[in-house]
Amino acid sequence: MSLTIEEAIEWIHSRLPFGSRPGLERVEELLKRVGNPEAKVPTIHIAGTNGKGSTVTYLRCMLEELGLKVGTFTSPYIEHFNERIAINGRGIPNKQLVHYVEKYQVLVSEMDQQAESAGITEFETLTAMAFDYFLDEQVDIAIIEVGLGGLLDSTNVVKPMLTAITTIGKDHTEILGDTLEKIAFQKAGIIKENIPVVTGNIEEEAFIVINEIAKEKHSHLYRFGVDYKAEYLHPDKNWGEVFHFYGEAGKLPNIKVSLLGRHQVENAAVAIQLFYLYCRDQQINFSDRDIYQGLSNAQWPGRMEKISDEPFIILDGAHNDHAMRRLAENLKKEFPNREINILFSALSTKNVDQMIGLLKKVPNVHLYLTTFDYPRAIDLSKMEHYEDVKTEIVSLWQFGLGEILEKMSADDLLFLGVSDEEVQENYHRIFQDFGKERVEEFIQRSYEDTYQVFESGKVPLKEGVLELLDYLDEQKVPRIVASSNVRPAIELLLDGAGIKERFSGIVSAEDVTRAKPDPEIFKKALTVLGTTAANTLIFEDSFHGVTAADAAGIPVIMVPDLLAPSDEIKKKTLEIFESLKQVPTYLQK
Repeated sequence: MSLTIEEAIEWIHSRLPFGSRPGLERVEELLKRVGNPEAKVPTIHIAGTNGKGSTVTYLRCMLEELGLKVGTFTSPYIEHFNERIAINGRGIPNKQLVHYVEKYQVLVSEMDQQAESAGITEFETLTAMAFDYFLDEQVDIAIIEVGLGGLLDSTNVVKPMLTAITTIGKDHTEILGDTLEKIAFQKAGIIKENIPVVTGNIEEEAFIVINEIAKEKHSHLYRFGVDYKAEYLHPDKNWGEVFHFYGEAGKLPNIKVSLLGRHQVENAAVAIQLFYLYCRDQQINFSDRDIYQGLSNAQWPGRMEKISDEPFIILDGAHNDHAMRRLAENLKKEFPNREINILFSALSTKNVDQMIGLLKKVPNVHLYLTTFDYPRAIDLSKMEHYEDVKTEIVSLWQFGLGEILEKMSADDLLFLGVSDEEVQENYHRIFQDFGKERVEEFIQRSYEDTYQVFESGKVPLKEGVLELLDYLDEQKVPRIVASSNVRPAIELLLDGAGIKERFSGIVSAEDVTRAKPDPEIFKKALTVLGTTAANTLIFEDSFHGVTAADAAGIPVIMVPDLLAPSDEIKKKTLEIFESLKQVPTYLQK
């Protein structure tokens, strides 16, 4: 019986515990067992600390304009696992991925029985599968992105037509070395005898190393800023950048790329130079239009990607010091007159200190540090020393995002302050370009991720909750929870904190037709309690909650959770406290 796609991907991931193990012995053995497809597929090999994925995409799109069948092997995946192995931008079909997994399960099992080839990793296995797939599909050219470093990376089994090194920065220093020179040496390991190499905008100390290796290999080197150039002009009026390119064939004026950031101009220039060299080697005639159209078509998710215009949201996956420096530069240059809210997280293995420091230097920025469900994600308990007037800690990224959107504009209040059904409608309206299925998947994953956090019991109690409940018990004051969240989520949180029995009831999203800032939920709460607005007091931490309480005519005390109250919100509150610990004393007075 054939595997399901979920089972196939699960098997691939089962090789993940073997980690990242530099060396070519295992992948060479696996490729040998399938007939060495890497030797039969024409390839272009691209390394670099940052910019590899964008460069691969730019080059692929230009080659597609020539009518070529272009394979790409990239990592990590952004949206779907299958996209790591793709042809003309379409990920390997599920049926074919299952076919290769079933084929490789047997081979890998055999290799695991032999000490010298045991423990092949996920990335090594995928590398072999990619070459196998590209050969079976008879691609015209495959663009191969290095996974880590270059010299000992499993992709370095190829005999490419061209190689490229986009950038050199400090990342994976525990494996590649702690200086630019050491890292450059590893990246330059992809340079092959008599094979041309194109280098991007690389600092001098790193370039010297690359140039020496190119000379040793008798490889013609094409250096950015010397053998080819890019002249940055200005941001595109819609989205992206505009620049002139200068190469052996002369000037290409006013080229537009749809990805934002000046570094994208440099990435595109590397791709254009590779395109020129490939066409010359293959004696392929092309027009300037192929370049213009190809670059215009290029899209690469998670790279200064505009998710929405209203509210204005950008997604970027800067994951190391070098990329973060570029991101900070882009924010300063592209959005000098905007207030910028950044919801940020990272792996604990990264240089978080430097990354946060770079972001905090951006003018008009407010930084929200959060975490996510991953073993190596940053621990927020170790982030408290970063808190200041420009930096806050957000325990759940989903709630943090909601608070930020709430702050951004009046329209955003409608986006968040309505029923679940309307929230989903707004998601589909704002993100309609992504397709209904993808938006539904995003919504479902967001709910699932949130519930996982709730079930884990990792959501901390607000300071002073227990002291306030003790005081209310002494005074025999009845109370309920009134929340726009769904009842199962509320009960999970209360149970996890051990305080569910200390409330006489719950009013939740299921009990009303509209959520906060509509006052319906608090009016319903009055009915449940059997009290009047004048004899009731509400504790709130959000703008929406305060607005709803005010609309219901019920006095409200605010204990802000994320955002400091605006002047308008202050007018609607009875008092504002930093902690619930202050409330009993206030009530006694």
